[in-house]
Amino acid sequence: MLLGVFLATPFVIRLLGSESYGVLALINILIGYLAFADMGMGLAATRFGANAHSRSDHENEATIVWTSVLIAAFPTATFAALLASLAGPLVQHALRLPSPIENTAVTALRLAALGFFAGSIAGVLNSPQLVRLRMDLTTFVSAGAAILQNCLIPFLLLLGWGLISVVGAMVGVRVASLLANAIISQRLLPNLLPPRIDLALIKPLLRFGGGLVASALAGMILVNAEKLLLARYASVTALAHYSIAFTVAGLLAIAPGAMRQSLLPAFSRFQAESDCESLKRLYSRVLRGTLLWITPAALLLCVAAKPFFTLWAGPEFGRESTLPFYLLVGGLMFNVMAYVPHSLLMAFGRSDLIARFHLAELLPYLICAAALTYRFGAVGAALAWSLRVTVDALLFFLAAQRIAVFSPLPFPVRKGTYAIAIAMLMFPVPLIAWASSSFTAVAFATALSLLTYGGLVWIRVLTDEERAWLTSMPVWFRRGLIGT
Repeated sequence: MLLGVFLATPFVIRLLGSESYGVLALINILIGYLAFADMGMGLAATRFGANAHSRSDHENEATIVWTSVLIAAFPTATFAALLASLAGPLVQHALRLPSPIENTAVTALRLAALGFFAGSIAGVLNSPQLVRLRMDLTTFVSAGAAILQNCLIPFLLLLGWGLISVVGAMVGVRVASLLANAIISQRLLPNLLPPRIDLALIKPLLRFGGGLVASALAGMILVNAEKLLLARYASVTALAHYSIAFTVAGLLAIAPGAMRQSLLPAFSRFQAESDCESLKRLYSRVLRGTLLWITPAALLLCVAAKPFFTLWAGPEFGRESTLPFYLLVGGLMFNVMAYVPHSLLMAFGRSDLIARFHLAELLPYLICAAALTYRFGAVGAALAWSLRVTVDALLFFLAAQRIAVFSPLPFPVRKGTYAIAIAMLMFPVPLIAWASSSFTAVAFATALSLLTYGGLVWIRVLTDEERAWLTSMPVWFRRGLIGT
């Protein structure tokens, strides 16, 4: 999936051009702003479905899925229709795009509204896969959709088609993904057919989803406000530079994002069974594992960033996207760590608390993002985003500690050794920041620091159990047991 993205994106950038690619990024942002329209039913179906599955109540689980689909369908269809009907005024007056691309952007936005509806329903229908922790099937559908999309889009562009064909291909892939999720979920949960609705479930589902909606309403500004501000205060070309940096920095979140899907049903099951010890142990282990790999991974991405952008997307992106990328990586490290307490809060049903945090951040973030984006362009946008997700992470950790009534530390012992290991990873940072440093020198310093970090972690930080588990991993791969 990642290989497909890396191979396809340079062709898409060059064949579409920076301006049209910026418009495509803008369309994705606007669609992302409608994430609240499903009323939080994707996560609600997973949380309530996990509780029903833990009791082996498959009839109730199927009813939860279909009731969630019903709740999600009406608002998503309404907002998709509104987006399609208001596409013209939005493009012409609100976004003020250049006149030569206005008509193309309007048509593409109307097509994207259809894909939004299909994606929202698919996000509810895949809950039986998540409840059973069948991440292999979830990954199969998502990876297959990504591969299909990454093959279709460059092919259509090479045939001479443009932005509209790109968005049309994305819509087609979303519809195919919806059908695939429906078929797989029915195989896992035979009770899924025929559809059934329980009106008594609507109130508890909406109560849980209400916090998610409030959070999403704030989040649709918090997550992408700096991008819209960048398009207004700078240009869609600057947005393209920022979007490329944001996309590549997002590599840090791919593995944790996949893990996050399984954390909610796992936490929900332990919480429903009042198994506090298992809950605490899982929470601590996931934090510990994430903390051990996130810093070296971030360092490697930063070392490779400038030469990669230059080769992959062109010298313009190597020059303009690198510094925003560094700032985004710093914020993503905190953002990825926050996935764990966020999932724990959701498992305890405290979506309202997450909503309060996001609503409280809204005004300060808008002021900060507007000032920094206006003054520093893409660099200011990256700084604003990273500051916000860092504050988010701190709030989630504090709230999770209070709600769960335990305070598991990823490193209850040997904290000093881990701090030394992290300090060794910082050795190449001045060389990366120094523009005249040769790539060879930076690569050598990075390799030395990674070896030192790895040695300290292996000898002094990992437990005997963790070393045994890592040592046995090649055997599991050979037996084909991983990912099955």
